[in-house]
Amino acid sequence: MSAFATEAVIIDIGGVRHQCTPVGSGNAVQCYQTAYNGPYSKDEAMLICAGAWSEAPAKCGIEAYSGRFSKAESITLCQGSTTETGPIDCANLAYNGPFSKTESLNLCSNNGSERTAVCAMEAYQGPFSKEEAIKMCKLPRQALDKLWMSEKKYSKKELDILIEEVNLKAFERKEYK
Repeated sequence: MSAFATEAVIIDIGGVRHQCTPVGSGNAVQCYQTAYNGPYSKDEAMLICAGAWSEAPAKCGIEAYSGRFSKAESITLCQGSTTETGPIDCANLAYNGPFSKTESLNLCSNNGSERTAVCAMEAYQGPFSKEEAIKMCKLPRQALDKLWMSEKKYSKKELDILIEEVNLKAFERKEYK
């Protein structure tokens, strides 16, 4: 790999996706152009791309908007993102669990990942409320710290069981979305 590569490199460390963008390979203007050529107005493109180092926030926002999120929700979710899909993966997983759309956006906005959502579901599965679980796991660093303390990796089947258990808890507590 060249020291002057222009493509972002995405690596997975313990279930947390990281995007390494070589210095000078992207900027807020490129992000803005991607967002503005997509579904966003000038002001919306400026908002989602403020301070961006790559096109990741725009690409994340476009993908989020093409899915279950409104334009405003996609901006909230992807603003400041360093990956194209991390916040979307997080919000979708959290929403499939016990968290409402608003709670999922709060948990996953900026730089969430699947690990962030798993952290919140594990916390909620235990003695914590949904609000406490979100507060505990919202920041990617906190989710990463929790990952290093717990080496548990979820298979698809185990993740489905976790989602079922936390949804049942939310239903029993009359907190289900």
